[in-house]
Amino acid sequence: MGTICCYFLIFVAEAWILRQYTATIFKRRQTISIDICVLLFLYSILFACSFLEIFWLNTMMFFVCNSIYIHYIYDISYSQTIFHAVLITVIMCMCELLVSGFISRITPNFYANATTTRNLFLLAIFSKLLYSLFLYLLARIIADTETKNTVYQKSSIFLLCVPVSSIIVTLTIIKMCEEESISKTMNYMIILCAFLQLCTNLLVFGIHQYNQGKAMEYTNLQLMLQKETSSSEYYRQMLKVNENHNILIHDITKHLNAIAILNEKNEREKIKAYINQLFASSDLKKRNRLSDNPLLNIILNQYQAICEEKHITFLADIRSEVLKFVTDNDLITIFCNLLDNAVEASWTIPNAIIECSVFRRENTAFTVIMIVNSCRCNPIKGNHELVTKKENKYVHGFGMKSIERAIKEYDGEMTYYYDDNKYDFHTVITLKCPLD
Repeated sequence: MGTICCYFLIFVAEAWILRQYTATIFKRRQTISIDICVLLFLYSILFACSFLEIFWLNTMMFFVCNSIYIHYIYDISYSQTIFHAVLITVIMCMCELLVSGFISRITPNFYANATTTRNLFLLAIFSKLLYSLFLYLLARIIADTETKNTVYQKSSIFLLCVPVSSIIVTLTIIKMCEEESISKTMNYMIILCAFLQLCTNLLVFGIHQYNQGKAMEYTNLQLMLQKETSSSEYYRQMLKVNENHNILIHDITKHLNAIAILNEKNEREKIKAYINQLFASSDLKKRNRLSDNPLLNIILNQYQAICEEKHITFLADIRSEVLKFVTDNDLITIFCNLLDNAVEASWTIPNAIIECSVFRRENTAFTVIMIVNSCRCNPIKGNHELVTKKENKYVHGFGMKSIERAIKEYDGEMTYYYDDNKYDFHTVITLKCPLD
């Protein structure tokens, strides 16, 4: 019974360590519930195979199960899957060999009695502590290299004191167990202490990873809010420019009169300078009327210009006064993020098209925003998350979160789907217009 409990503890610890490693460096494409169920199922198979006590079979099954888990749960290529599965298997075998070789040298009597429950527990926990330490170091090196975040790397160095001290304590306990005068009660207490050491390490690493994820998410949200604030200020300035444009058009008669007076005086040089000054004014730049909302009209004109530059057909159909209840900040958040994603997905596709439409559902209080853009492949993965083409995938998804935050203010909902026949991606947002 003690051996079964020990093996069970080993595989639970290995499953937990594997999940902490993969969650640190890969982006999950399945839900958390599927993640845990698949991991438990695969490690249950490993647990059953362990009773055969065939080293090469156990090692091969360990590699196969880890490969299946990594590739199915995470968004990773086959070559990366094989690489990391081999790496994890090698580290696991290396840790067990290191522990057995080291213990046999410093405490030969302890290793000779390794079949006893107490000694088996201590050897297993010692090897898993070492295994978790190596995988944690490797995961942090890979993650910090990809994110180029030295702050997390420095904090991780101090965290290494926990497993190192636990290994020293466990090794001290193993050395003490060479004495033959240890009672049965003390043996159980030693097993409990070693078990708590392992649990403490796994929990510390898990909590540290969770806190790092939340800290990174908070930082990226702050950057997103800063970006939205800058965008809001930019579009407010553009509104002033647009107002100046309207004023200039309104005053064009006065400018013509001034030119006529100069012409009567035969002031050709002054007429030329006056006309050049008018042409140089940004207020004369032509803008299409795509919306009766001044701010939204500026946003749509900007993205229309971007699409023209990237050879994307841009179509807009915005019905009158349908977005008058939406604040300027929320307009910027919703449309800029949606159109950024649409341009990113379609700009490399020949004959690409982006369609933006806003309308009111008849006899309802709901306004619908619909963006349809060309998309080469389906960006929606198994857990209904979108795949990014951005180089830094750690800052991916905050634009959509900003949209979700904005539409919640209007009891809104957002859905999206991919049309495999037309190669189009559809985003549909429904906003509830407040009662007057």
